[in-house]
Amino acid sequence: MTPTSSILLLFLWTAACHAIALYIFMSGFLLTRQALDIKSQPLTTPWQHFPITNQTRSHLGVEALGAPSLTSTLATLLRASSFSRPSQLHPTSHPHPFQKLIVILIDALRFDFVLTHPLSNPTPIPYYHNNLPLIEHLRQQNPSRSLLFQYRADPPTTTTQRLKAILTGSLPTFIDAGSSFASSAVSEDHLLRHLRDKTSNIYFMGDDTWTHLYPEVFDKTRTFPYESFKTFDLHTVDTGVQSHLLPLLSASSTHNSTWDVLIAHFLGVDHCGHKFGPSNLRMRDKLREMNSVLERVVAVIDDDTLLVVMGDHGMTTEGDHGGESEEELMSALWLYSTRDLTIGDAGPEVTDERRYWRDLHSRVHASRARALSYDHSAITSRLGYDAASPLYPIVSQIQLVPTLSYLLGLPIPFGNLGAVIPDVVYTHYSGSSSPGGVARIANLFHLVETVRVNALQVHTYLLEYAAAGKNSHGFSRAQLEPMFESLYEAEREAGRLAGAGMFEMWASGGKLHDEQESHIVETLENIFFLYDAFLLRTLKHCQYHWAQFDVGCMISGVALLALSVAVGVSLLYDGGSEDRSNWVLRRARDGAVVGLVAGLIVAAVTAKMVMVEGWFEKMDAAGWIGVGVAGGSSVGVMSGWAKEWVVTLVATVRGGITNRSWKFMNLAPLHITLVALLSHALTLASNSYILFEDRVVRFAVASVAVYLAVFTAGAAGVHRAAMPALVILIYARITALTGVCREEQYPYCSYITNNDLRLWATEGSEVVMVTWGIVMGMVGMVWAMPRYMRKRVGIMGGANGFFDGYAVLLTLLVARWVWILWFNSLAPLSAGTVPSGDEGQREADVMTTWGFRVASEVFEIYVPRIVYMGGIALGVVGICGWGGVVARSRERMVNGVGDEANIEGEAREARTLNGTDVPTNIPAQEDALTRLRPMFWTTLLSVSLLIATVQRPLGGPLVVTFPAVLTQIVQLSPPGSIRTLPAQLVLFHFLGHHLFFTTGHQAIFPAIPWDAAFVGLRDVHHYIGGYLVFSAVFAGWIISWAGWGVVVAEVARGHKAARKEKALVVNSGNAKVVTEEEEEEEEEEEEEQEKIDPLRPLMAATRLLTLAHTLPAFFGALFITILRRHLMTWKIFAPRFLLQCLLLVGVDAAVIAMWCVVSLIAARWRRGRESIKVQ
Repeated sequence: MTPTSSILLLFLWTAACHAIALYIFMSGFLLTRQALDIKSQPLTTPWQHFPITNQTRSHLGVEALGAPSLTSTLATLLRASSFSRPSQLHPTSHPHPFQKLIVILIDALRFDFVLTHPLSNPTPIPYYHNNLPLIEHLRQQNPSRSLLFQYRADPPTTTTQRLKAILTGSLPTFIDAGSSFASSAVSEDHLLRHLRDKTSNIYFMGDDTWTHLYPEVFDKTRTFPYESFKTFDLHTVDTGVQSHLLPLLSASSTHNSTWDVLIAHFLGVDHCGHKFGPSNLRMRDKLREMNSVLERVVAVIDDDTLLVVMGDHGMTTEGDHGGESEEELMSALWLYSTRDLTIGDAGPEVTDERRYWRDLHSRVHASRARALSYDHSAITSRLGYDAASPLYPIVSQIQLVPTLSYLLGLPIPFGNLGAVIPDVVYTHYSGSSSPGGVARIANLFHLVETVRVNALQVHTYLLEYAAAGKNSHGFSRAQLEPMFESLYEAEREAGRLAGAGMFEMWASGGKLHDEQESHIVETLENIFFLYDAFLLRTLKHCQYHWAQFDVGCMISGVALLALSVAVGVSLLYDGGSEDRSNWVLRRARDGAVVGLVAGLIVAAVTAKMVMVEGWFEKMDAAGWIGVGVAGGSSVGVMSGWAKEWVVTLVATVRGGITNRSWKFMNLAPLHITLVALLSHALTLASNSYILFEDRVVRFAVASVAVYLAVFTAGAAGVHRAAMPALVILIYARITALTGVCREEQYPYCSYITNNDLRLWATEGSEVVMVTWGIVMGMVGMVWAMPRYMRKRVGIMGGANGFFDGYAVLLTLLVARWVWILWFNSLAPLSAGTVPSGDEGQREADVMTTWGFRVASEVFEIYVPRIVYMGGIALGVVGICGWGGVVARSRERMVNGVGDEANIEGEAREARTLNGTDVPTNIPAQEDALTRLRPMFWTTLLSVSLLIATVQRPLGGPLVVTFPAVLTQIVQLSPPGSIRTLPAQLVLFHFLGHHLFFTTGHQAIFPAIPWDAAFVGLRDVHHYIGGYLVFSAVFAGWIISWAGWGVVVAEVARGHKAARKEKALVVNSGNAKVVTEEEEEEEEEEEEEQEKIDPLRPLMAATRLLTLAHTLPAFFGALFITILRRHLMTWKIFAPRFLLQCLLLVGVDAAVIAMWCVVSLIAARWRRGRESIKVQ
């Protein structure tokens, strides 16, 4: 086995252990719930299965009545029911279900977008206000027919999860977040399934996510889906929706309608937010367009038609969503019809009866808000309206499902957990209208029946879920009983009331006294709140237990990661060679065999014995085998090392510890490196440190840079150490001015963002000056970077063509960034007073010109494509071409026909790079890292161009100039020493992490730049788009990984050059060899060292790189296991840990890819040497 092959296998084994550990941990950490594909059936009566009791024990009350009394009680309830056949004494006219439904979903319709603010307000009015006046106008005109609610989502606020909740009434789990971008059909019962049973005339138009989630519902001839991920396109989807929606509505106005259900999903508001943010002139235009559409829809609404207008989620101040900030959770829900929807409105004629119902509804909403921990004050402070106002109470999105089921006369979907909105539940009664009259009792009893139907559906679902078995922990009958107490109590109270004489008198049409009416009203209210308490407790119970972790799987994953860290540290200190790598692989193989046998035994024999609630429930046979193989191989390696360490320790104690202690102290830079990595990993235990990790990383950069400067100054002088460190510190400080703030960082966060930059503006001259300064810096970068890198890199012959191509591609990138800044400048800077119509018309005129369309096509499509192809071509030259150049150069040198000028030129480059004035001669027999150096450099520069292409104007230049910063890191070491190499590599690692924040990213879902998926693309390509988004987010780390080999090669090159100086003397300014014998001995020694471990520094460096990401992954998993019930687990800890998991997978892939390339090049060199020997 060749040296590079053994190293490659070693890293493949390491990556496999990481993958198994993460899989096991994630199976216990990422929450799942079992989807029950059971369809609800219509109830014959709202009192079906009355009374619901605990079958394991008897209750007082209804159960004690006996069979005859129970039959009589049930007969009374049925006689009084407004859902059953009307009696002759009390004819009721319960509103018949709506026959037609129109659903208008305006994606990302944040609640404050629908409010109307007075124009006399002294503060500037954002663009998103006062653009939907129709809703407020109809609320004022007909408050009983127009109901507005704050529509609160459950995180994550991604469209797929919202559509599931809106139509199934179920709660999302954290693992569902990823499925927003790979939607699959919903298997649970949902509202559209019941609508389909009622009618086949269902039309849909808009976001194609609906057709992915509910494919069995929609007829292709009545479905008009549009691609939803083109976030740069504000109009195509909305225009297409209107082209199908409005003709259907026009047909219905002539009584020739062919539809019963219309569903229209508009995306323009959401896309405008993603591209421009909410407070933008384009948002104003888009909301006004939606208002115009609603006016057309309202014009055809009749008494049999229900209009539902809603948003699926809100958006942040930057226009993103996916998290759980108040701005993202609060959307709008508006119900409208030409017939009354409520009897509790606040209209101009406020009777005592209407006041009673309005107060009752307010009490219900307040009770639910308390139970669900809605923070009205936080919403008010963040969104600027009175969130506690009774005019628009807060309802959960899952409450729409039972509400629409009631209004449309449909069964409630089986898995629903929402409670019906009480405002729309009432029955018309033709009798007395006195405040305490029987009309109030009839409506209250109807409300109780409606909520009992709701409670019966939830109760049935819970019992079926408990019986389903797998993933139903927390839902055993014993665990559900305490929650059922409210339901049992409501059933008992209903039985007692029905058995009371006064209620029987009312049900029979008798006249009641005021005290009797008041008593019945009070009892019915109490029954309603008991049923409602059961529904709320169920919701809280499910929220808690669907956040139930499999602790056994999590601990197993943590243990495997801990073993990976132990192996990584041991490999780092061990140094390693070809023989050592083979030894590790043999130990891992033997341990894996033992672990495989152990895993099979556990999976077959003892798995069920150790599987208890919350422990190993999600561990299948493959999981046990994976734990056995990964754990066994790691333990096999560590046990071998432990044995050697014990022997060494005994020998050290016997022979004295002086030399051993000195050797340990000689590794001080490596110790400091590990301390720095450990300190950063430990910060993952604190939510505050995670929130302000951008500053933590900046501190780490400064600390390691200062340490290297102090260490270098002692050996090479203050000047050599101070200048590179000063450049790095200044770079870190200046670049720290850019970035993006998390919502939790306010008001202690202020960054320059891409949306702030303007080339011109009617206000904010400082912003314009900063923007032009950035533009001038970009232009200077085009001139300086190719020249600087050509000088500092000093690649041998053939490099001029590379740098010429590099300069051309960089020029195209800068031109594109300037174009983006110019485009952004078309929009006004301020979010304040809406501009005049002339300004908006001027912008519209510019965007419709031929020149604008051509420029947009060039800079948005063709320039990125040219850079993609050119960057890849340069990278291929770097990987393939330079290997051939070096091989031919080596062949010429071996045959004695080398060019002395080239040798001297490389010597000058080495002196420049290493800051030495001593002449250096690079021998013909170059070491392996020197031969790989050109490939590393060209790869780094090519990757920097590719990654910069998907960045925004502020992030792109930071990525492009990153290789120049690397040259300063290389100089932070004493001449001829590689002791500081680990610290230099970790400094480069932290700078890559720093670049993640400065390019405008955070460890939160809303910060993901989805627009990067369309850079250079016209249409959606899921795999290519996913890779572009990944490249945009992880740009800092990707370029850090690409430059890792450069740092190693440059430091090792300087070290070898310094060692050669020991064999030279200075004589009249010419380098002269002391003796030929000494020169031959030195060359023989170096050749022997190269033969033993030619790539040892690179191997150790890549081990350190892997460890730098394994360490925070381990501590992140450990802290999440400990803090799994922390309030901020899902908001802060989980996103950061998932980011680290992706980094660990990414770095493993990068290391394996690098060693694959190195192995191929090494094989090519070996073939070249063999052919030379044959000659």
